[in-house]
Amino acid sequence: MTTGLPGADGIDYWILSTQQPFRNYIFGGEYFLLPTIRASPNLELVKYDNDPDPTHFPGRDQDRIFRITFFWSW
Repeated sequence: MTTGLPGADGIDYWILSTQQPFRNYIFGGEYFLLPTIRASPNLELVKYDNDPDPTHFPGRDQDRIFRITFFWSW
């Protein structure tokens, strides 16, 4: 029986555990560089309640992804 998010291990760009419950935090902002150009940095942080797999990935009780998105309209 899994206690985490079922199917979370199927996300290709981010390895999440299905074995432990976790909390996901998303922080971000949007900056207008020009009226038609925007930059949006954001941070996605996952904090597990316990280490999901201490045998294969010890000390992995949190994970993070930092992204910057650029948007240009004309």
